[in-house]
Amino acid sequence: MMGLTVAARFAARILVGFALFGLVSTGAEAASKSKGGGYAPPYSELVVDARTGKILRAMNADQPRHPASITKVMTLYLLFEQLEAGKMSLSTPIRISEWAARQLPSKLGLSPGETITVEDAIKALITRSANDIAVAVAEAVGGSEKDFADMMTQKARSIGMKRTVYANASGLPNPRQVTTARDLIVLGRSIQTRFPRYFQYFSVRSFDYDGATIANHNKLLGRVDGVDGIKTGYTARSGFNLLTSVHSDGRSLLAVILGGRSGNSRDRRMVELVDAYFDFASNGDSKAPVKTAKAISTLPTPVDVERPSSDNEDAAENPTASPSPQAQPAAKSPEPQSKLVWKPGAAPAPAPKAMSYAETQTSAARTPSNGTEKSWWIQVGVATNEKKAKSLIDDLSGQMSSILGDAKPSIEKVQVKGKSMWRTRFTRMSLDDAQTACALVKKQGGACFASRS
Repeated sequence: MMGLTVAARFAARILVGFALFGLVSTGAEAASKSKGGGYAPPYSELVVDARTGKILRAMNADQPRHPASITKVMTLYLLFEQLEAGKMSLSTPIRISEWAARQLPSKLGLSPGETITVEDAIKALITRSANDIAVAVAEAVGGSEKDFADMMTQKARSIGMKRTVYANASGLPNPRQVTTARDLIVLGRSIQTRFPRYFQYFSVRSFDYDGATIANHNKLLGRVDGVDGIKTGYTARSGFNLLTSVHSDGRSLLAVILGGRSGNSRDRRMVELVDAYFDFASNGDSKAPVKTAKAISTLPTPVDVERPSSDNEDAAENPTASPSPQAQPAAKSPEPQSKLVWKPGAAPAPAPKAMSYAETQTSAARTPSNGTEKSWWIQVGVATNEKKAKSLIDDLSGQMSSILGDAKPSIEKVQVKGKSMWRTRFTRMSLDDAQTACALVKKQGGACFASRS
């Protein structure tokens, strides 16, 4: 018998020793420490032609991240397998255990011994991102959440997710639970290809259950043309994550953002990515010319200055988690329009600039530029010896290869207060790339400024 209604129950691999500037470089480790002691791996984004698998945009695609509630996509994958195999039906009841009922919010709030049908469980996972239901599904399919997590990791390997490890079914914080943007794209392609019937649940915008209407955390549904799923995620250590599927006019995109600083800025960034790259996806016509994304490969990286807030729907997925220690106070950016509208072929919205002209510390930086002239350079640090300077250059060259392109690294010996120092720079850059690079360096805890040659 049901109790109270749901309505009533409801981020350091290398620390370079700089004298004047510092930079935390995170490399390929699963976790690194920022100055505030939090998990602070690189921001990641990846855009792929879902039809062909061709990568259209990549930034830190293989850097390990916590998936947060995007974890539930794999939980649903294994549940869909049960349905496909006939071992469960949409009306099969799933029992809530004491362990499931004890999960932290977001959850439906069912009591131990109560049941929920498989179909309602699917909708609860997709809309409410209910952690108690994720555990109940795990126990129903795997016997225990631990065994189910092992099944999740094994399934990840079998479909080509090479760097993902699961430790729970919900995405609640666990230091061992990591994934990458590339792996999540693999998961997104696999689940929509293998389970087209059940994938449609990811487009559900609301769910009526036990007297309550539960809205989907994915705000792009119904607001951005062509978006048909799939999942948001947030914890303090993961930042604001989003895996998105888009279908329109015979074209298909999958895009993922990991480590956004707010739900609003993350959503706006996703709209920019979809708008900028959709026309470069194949439409299935082998005779039609396929555009190259080279011309827009320098789409600037966003600078998410908004502090995560408790009234954001994503934050409800893990309300006990504190905001990221790296989030800096700043004037709040304007709220998104009440209806975000993306139209194929429309000019992409301008991405937030990585730095203001005043930050370049030169009067030349205040001179208008078309953003493409390669007359800019960035300084990323001053090292105490040449070896450290070379290490920094190598690190950044690897991490930001898609941004730096043919930028020229430079190490120059200088005298600072009578001491020899090694100044590290990248030259021959466009304004857009200089701003994008500095934004990423600063996001990782370092110092960076740009100037015009």
